[in-house]
Amino acid sequence: MMRRGMTLTEIVVVILMLFVIIVLLLPALGGRGDMRQLKDATQLRGIGTGMVLWADSNDGKYPLPSEIDIDKTTVAELGRAKDTTANI
Repeated sequence: MMRRGMTLTEIVVVILMLFVIIVLLLPALGGRGDMRQLKDATQLRGIGTGMVLWADSNDGKYPLPSEIDIDKTTVAELGRAKDTTANI
């Protein structure tokens, strides 16, 4: 007469296999935030480099909205009121 069910060895093997799968998947699932942060940092560095290059080519002046927006189409404020950190 055969008994149905799993032996202790089979149960341990199944648990170990599940553990290995979980350990392999955790870095793949949790690493996306780090990649996004690296991408954002790279983009900010590119923006900063572009601003420095602009200033080097324009007598040390950074691109201010009041000087660039000649047609007054991007920001509602007029004149120097455009030159806030939010608009740059």
